[in-house]
Amino acid sequence: MSGEDPRRLALEVLGRIERDGAYANLVLRTALDRSNLDRRDRAFVTDLVYGTTRMRRACDHLVDSFLHDDVQAEVRTILRLGAYQLHWAGVPPHAAVSATVAVAPRKVRGLCNAVLRRVAEHKPNWPGPGVELSVPDWLLERLVTDLGSDDALAALAAMNRPARAVARDDGYHQDRASQMVAALVVDDLDPSGEVVLDLCAAPGGKATAMAAAGASVVAADL
Repeated sequence: MSGEDPRRLALEVLGRIERDGAYANLVLRTALDRSNLDRRDRAFVTDLVYGTTRMRRACDHLVDSFLHDDVQAEVRTILRLGAYQLHWAGVPPHAAVSATVAVAPRKVRGLCNAVLRRVAEHKPNWPGPGVELSVPDWLLERLVTDLGSDDALAALAAMNRPARAVARDDGYHQDRASQMVAALVVDDLDPSGEVVLDLCAAPGGKATAMAAAGASVVAADL
């Protein structure tokens, strides 16, 4: 096990996402590649980054319940990281609070400790499913209109569960939903020679899947 702190690395990546508008998958991969973390800690960092990003709206609601003033973006990112561990990552409360506070700047550790302890001690009081499921209200309303309330809520809950990557025939690991997208595109192609233009191709999983299935693919990332 390396001496690196997984939470510190996760906080660094989350800071890049918040501050620079960086893409989570790209900045996370770079951070993990230059780290000395073992497989278990790399998986933990991945869950912290994607989970905190995915549940951002819900995390904000949890911490805002115990904040009396606005806080700097860096502090809010720390609080989100702690809230995610407490309510979704299955980390024991004491460990989630103490280990998260330990990676906070010294001058805000008292505030972070107080807020996260309150989050740990209180059951969430969600104002509505949009906040609880951490999705924009417009998206919830659209899905309810299209699918009905029960199916919409079930679909959104499923979207919040981390996708499990499986190996394709070529050895590339990719979640099944992404593989299905590639298969559906290929199945719908005109056999006379239609070309697929993938303008959001990075890191190339769907593009290579379509090419492997026989499609002509032009892949780029704008």
